[in-house]
Amino acid sequence: MSNTWEQTRGYYPGDWVRPRPNGGGWQPLIDLNEVFPGHRAIDRSGAFELYDAPAGIRLAIEEAGKSPPLEFDGAVEAQGNPVRVWQADGVYHLLYYQAGRVAYARSEDGQRWTRPPLGIIDYNGSRANNLVTDVGGDLLKAVFEDPTAPPQERFKGMGCEGAMINSATGEVVNEGEAITAEEVQRWWAEQEYLGPDYSGPRLVLKGRVIGWTSPDRIHWTRSERILANFPMDGGLAVRYDEGSGYYYAFCRVQGVAQEQFDLIGSGAPEAGIFHRAIGLTRTRDFYNWPAPKLVLFPDGQDDPDISFYGGDYFPYPERDDLHCMLVQVYHHATDHVDSQMACSRDGLMWQRPERKAIIPVGGPGAVDEAMVYSWGSGLATLPDGAWGSLYGGFRTLHNEPSEDGGHACTLQWATWQPHRFCGVEAVREGRMTIPTIARRADQLRLNYRCKPGGWIKVEILRLIPSRIHPDVDPVAGLTFAQSDPLTGDSTDQLVTWNGRSDIAGAGAMLAIRLQMFRAKLFAYQV
Repeated sequence: MSNTWEQTRGYYPGDWVRPRPNGGGWQPLIDLNEVFPGHRAIDRSGAFELYDAPAGIRLAIEEAGKSPPLEFDGAVEAQGNPVRVWQADGVYHLLYYQAGRVAYARSEDGQRWTRPPLGIIDYNGSRANNLVTDVGGDLLKAVFEDPTAPPQERFKGMGCEGAMINSATGEVVNEGEAITAEEVQRWWAEQEYLGPDYSGPRLVLKGRVIGWTSPDRIHWTRSERILANFPMDGGLAVRYDEGSGYYYAFCRVQGVAQEQFDLIGSGAPEAGIFHRAIGLTRTRDFYNWPAPKLVLFPDGQDDPDISFYGGDYFPYPERDDLHCMLVQVYHHATDHVDSQMACSRDGLMWQRPERKAIIPVGGPGAVDEAMVYSWGSGLATLPDGAWGSLYGGFRTLHNEPSEDGGHACTLQWATWQPHRFCGVEAVREGRMTIPTIARRADQLRLNYRCKPGGWIKVEILRLIPSRIHPDVDPVAGLTFAQSDPLTGDSTDQLVTWNGRSDIAGAGAMLAIRLQMFRAKLFAYQV
């Protein structure tokens, strides 16, 4: 270890002079990382005063808009959940569940879909259908692109296969035997209701992870190898990270201690969990996945009756250092499901800006009045420029009997204007300071919305000073007194001071003070 100061890393906690990195794109306000906590210190006059502390503001998610239900061949029909949506060659493509299988559709506008006859799967004596597999549900539910794979395996899929096991033999209870599914269900019920008086085979419900490969997302081959000997039922999102060479998946944890990190002590929360929750598992070998590490769990700020059924993960658009997840929140007491937003800067530490639904269930009579499932479709840019996540809307509750014996849904887009998942809101008057960041442009732009009579004013600092010198002066000409108030609603508004927008005089880095009244700031670019 060198004893030279040149190689010493890090800063004292009171030293905020260093700038944060800036890739030049939009900086969304999704967490408190963009809000400086302030200084209470002795200023140049010797007074003990408060500087740059936030007041009158809060992080607030932006509830999604909702599209009309999607049309398939000119009609709104009950379908299953979406599996994955993507764009290629100016067309939207969709894998979704239909008739208990995975099906394909395409659309020019994301709203009106056609179902081309593919000739792949025999269904009711005909191949004139749009089915791509003869199975669905948990068996194939996460689809992603693997740029390292040979062409015939360019796309991969994962799912979960479950079976009722005879604990005495370790075999599937009715495999190769003349035992009906009805008999197995009767044994299972009697085992739970009769307790010590039950005399049938002792049953255990188990699951394991299976894999799929495809050259085009349409023609699928199931792998003969088992990917993991533990379940990944419920929501599942899988990707490949070219930077690290890891495949990674966000999945439900199911009673198996994590197998990836050397931690402190003997605690294994994944093994004793009863609330469903979300874990992260990573591997460089697609055919060998370790048990996931718990990364998102209902906490003391949540209602005590909720579980996380899974997360629709996607990287934040045009960023490789921000991550988002639409979390499927199951409310045990009311039996409904909605979606909350979670964000992360490393994929491991997750936080939710608010404990409220970003995609709520609809009102009485709505097609999504009972459940909304953000299953795994990811994020798409719609023709009007909005960001959209496809979800399934249900009229029946999670455990409520339905007329068809299953859970059919309509597919709809949850929509947001760009960079508007979350923002910093001043319900009345508020203030905040954005910490020092490297400057990559000669102008400052804001994505914001003001209510009637609301406004935003901006002041530029060369940096957030240390707590030893808290009363730094703003840059001349870029002060609140000279700020032209921003009003109305804009996703890309140039900030000006007495009509001028040039901020190059601030130097290579800057900090941003804001005064707000009845306004919400979503993102900035500088």
